[in-house]
Amino acid sequence: MKNIVYILLVLFGLPLCAQTQLQGTVKDTQNQSVGWATLVLRATDNPTEEYVTMSEENGSFSFKLNKTTGTYTLQTSFIGYQTKEERVELAAQNSPLSIVLSSDEKVLDEVLITSYRKALKVTPGKATLNIEQSNLAQTQSAYDVLKTLPGVTMSQNGEIKIKGKSGVTVLIDGQPTQLSDEQLKTILKGTPGSTLQSIEIMNIPPANIDASGTGGVINIISKKKLVQGFYGTVNSTVGVSHKVSTDHSLNLGYGTDRWNYNFLYSYSYAPDRLRENLEKKDRASANQAWLNQGQHTILNSKSHLAQLDIAHTFKQGNVLRLHTALDYNDTPSTIHTNTTEGSAIMTPQLATQKNDSKSKLMTLKTDLQYKIKLGEKDSWTTSGGMLYVKSDLTDNILGNSGSMLSPNGQIKQHNVYPADRTEFNFKSDYEKYLWERDQSQAKLAFGIKSNYASLKTDERLQTSFQSAGTTPEQRKSQFAYQTGVHAFYGAFDLTQGQWVISAGLRGEYTHIQGDTLQHKKLVKQDYFSLFPTLQITYTANENYSIMASYARRIERPEFDKLNPAVRYMNSTTRSMGNPNLQPEYSNNIEISQQFLGFIDLTLGYSRITDPMLYNYFNEGMHQAYFTSVNGKDRSEWQASLSLPIPGFNWWENYHGVYFYNTKFDNKAIKENKNSLGFYSYNNFKLPQDFSIELSAWCQNGGIDDNFKYRSLGEISLGISKKFFNEAFTVTASVSDAFKTGGIRASILEHPDQQTNLSIKNDMRVFKLGITYNFGGKNKAKQEDEDTTLTKTHPAIKVIK
Repeated sequence: MKNIVYILLVLFGLPLCAQTQLQGTVKDTQNQSVGWATLVLRATDNPTEEYVTMSEENGSFSFKLNKTTGTYTLQTSFIGYQTKEERVELAAQNSPLSIVLSSDEKVLDEVLITSYRKALKVTPGKATLNIEQSNLAQTQSAYDVLKTLPGVTMSQNGEIKIKGKSGVTVLIDGQPTQLSDEQLKTILKGTPGSTLQSIEIMNIPPANIDASGTGGVINIISKKKLVQGFYGTVNSTVGVSHKVSTDHSLNLGYGTDRWNYNFLYSYSYAPDRLRENLEKKDRASANQAWLNQGQHTILNSKSHLAQLDIAHTFKQGNVLRLHTALDYNDTPSTIHTNTTEGSAIMTPQLATQKNDSKSKLMTLKTDLQYKIKLGEKDSWTTSGGMLYVKSDLTDNILGNSGSMLSPNGQIKQHNVYPADRTEFNFKSDYEKYLWERDQSQAKLAFGIKSNYASLKTDERLQTSFQSAGTTPEQRKSQFAYQTGVHAFYGAFDLTQGQWVISAGLRGEYTHIQGDTLQHKKLVKQDYFSLFPTLQITYTANENYSIMASYARRIERPEFDKLNPAVRYMNSTTRSMGNPNLQPEYSNNIEISQQFLGFIDLTLGYSRITDPMLYNYFNEGMHQAYFTSVNGKDRSEWQASLSLPIPGFNWWENYHGVYFYNTKFDNKAIKENKNSLGFYSYNNFKLPQDFSIELSAWCQNGGIDDNFKYRSLGEISLGISKKFFNEAFTVTASVSDAFKTGGIRASILEHPDQQTNLSIKNDMRVFKLGITYNFGGKNKAKQEDEDTTLTKTHPAIKVIK
C-alpha cells in the first residue's frame, strides 16, 4: 500500500511555479470580436525573449509569464487589419487589455482568407474534429466519421462506446436525438460528412447539457456558415465496394450585417451486404444437439436531408435564429436465412427463409432561438422546438419449417411495425460574468429545460402455415408511450491565478408511462434525481497541468427497450422490450495530467448502478431472443495515454492507448476482461497543396452486454489535392482498408450452452470525391495554424 501511495504522489504531484497572467480581448472598430489574431509579446530589455499566442473565436487571449514585473511590447496582427503595437507594463495585478484593430481596406479587396486550423483538437475531457479541415471526413458518412474519433467504437446495431464505456448519448446540434440505436445508425449512415461542421466528444459534460449518457456525450454539429455575401459548397462523392454508392450535397448561403441565410441539401445512396453466422452447441445433453445458421442481407439505403437556417442580428446585438431540418431514409432489404440443426441421433434438417423488408424513417425538426445580449459577455438565451419522427417497417417472410414431421411445410408472415413520435422542448439559459480582473474571473449560469415526448406503435403480425391441420394466426400489439423530463441547473466557473474551478448541479424530474391494449400503465416510472459536476484544474506552468473531475450521470431506457411487443428477426430469433427495465446511474471520477503541454495521462473510475444490458438468451436449441435487462452493480476502471508527436509543421497527428476493465456475472458465468486499445490520427500536409490522412484504431476484445467479442480494428486512408486557389478539392479514400472491422463474439449465458456468432459487412469502400467552394466576402489570406491542445491557447515561449 505504501508503494502505491508513493507512486501516486510521484505521478500526481503538483509542481509550483509563480506566474503572472496577462489577458484581454481583440475587437474591430465595429465592436466585433476578432478571432485567431496573432499576438506577440516581446520583452524590451531582452529582445530574444518572446511569447506568441492567438486569440480565441470570441477574441479573448491570455499570456502566462514566469515573471511578475517587466516592460513589454505587444504586437497584434491579423491580415485584413492594420497591425497594432502598444507598450505593456507587467505588474503583480494587471487589468484586462482591450485591443481594437482597424480594417486595412487595401488588403481586404485583394485576396481570400483561408484557414489552416487543425482538424483534430484535443483538450482534457474533450476532443473536437473539425470536418472542414479533414478532406477524408468529407468523403465519409457521419457514421464512419464517428469511428475515426479517439477511442470511439460502434457495435453492429449502432451502439456507440467511448473507450469501452457504453451509455453514450448522441446530440445533434446540442439536442438529444431520442432515437433507438438502429434508427440513429440509419440516419448517421445517410448523412454525408460534408454536411457537418464538427463533432465533439465530452467525457464530463457541463451542467447545462442533459444528464443522460453514463459513458459520455457526442455532439454532432451541422454546417452553419456565417459569411457575408453569397457563398456555397458543392460536394459529390462516388464509392465502390460490391456496388456503387453516391453522396451529393449542396450548401448555399447569403449573409449581410444583419441577416444570414443557409440552405443545405444532400442525397445519399449506400448499398451494403451483411453476413451473419451463428453456431450453437448443447454440451450438457447426451444427444449433443447443434444448430448452424447463416444469414445474408442485401440493403439499398437512400437518404435525403434538407436544412434551412435563418438568423437575424438586431442593432442591440440580440440574435433570432430559426432552424428546420427534414431527413428521410428509405432502406429496403432482402434477407436470406439458412438454418441447419441436428444431433447425434437426428438427421440434419434444413430450414430456409426469405424476408423482404421495407424500412422508412422520416424526421422533421424545427427550433426557434432568441439570444438577448445583456452585456459584453452576458446573455439570456431562450429556445423552443418540435421533433416529429415517423417509422414504418414491413416484413414479408416466406420459408419452410425444416421440421421432421412436416419437412415441406411453408410458413408465411406479414408483419407491420409502424410508429409515430412527437416531441416538444423548451429551454432558457442565463449567463453572467460576475467579474473579470487580472488572473481572476467568475461566471454564473443557470437555466431550465422541459422536454415532452409522445409515441404510439401499432404492430400487426399475421402468420399462415401452408400445411395440413393448421390455421392462420393473427396478433396485434399497441404501445402508447409518454415521457417528460423537466430540469433546472446552476453552474459556477471561477478562475483564480493558476486554478480553474467549474461546479454545477442539475436536477431532473422524469415521468415515463407506457400503455398496451391489455395493460394500462404497464410502464410507470416517476423519479427525481440530482446530478452534481465538479472539475478542478491547476496549471503549474506552460508544461504541466492537472485536472480532477466528478460527475453523476443517468441512462434512461428508450421506448424500444420498454415496448414488450415481439418482432420476429428470423425463424429462430426474435426481439422484445422489457417493461420492467430501470434507469442506469453512474458516478464517474477522472484525474488527468498534461505533461510538457501536450502529453495527456488520464485515470478514471466509474461505479455503475443497475447497468442496462442488451442480452441474447437461448430457449433451448431452436429458439432465442434479444431483450434488455438490468445487471448487477459494477465498477469499471479506465486509463489512457495520448499525445501528438511534436516538431513537424507538416504533420498533424494524435495518438493514444487506453485500457479499461469490464466484469460480467450472471451467477452461471463470471468473466473479468481487461481491454487494451490504440488509436492514431495523422494528417500530412505536403507540397503542391497535397495532403494525406490516415486514421487507425484497434482493440484486443472485451465484454459488451453478454457478448464477449474478439479483437477488432480499422484503418482508413485518404489523399487529397487542392486546385484553383483552393476552390476545388479532389479526394480519393478507402475505409476499412484491410477488412478488419467485423465482429466475432461468444454469448455469455451458461457453460453448457456454447453460442458463437460473427458479423461482417462491406466496410471497405473506395471513394472519389470533389468539393467546390465559392463566394463569400473577400478577406485577406492567412495561414492560421492552431498548434495548441488547450482551449485558451496558452502562450508559446520562443527563445531566439
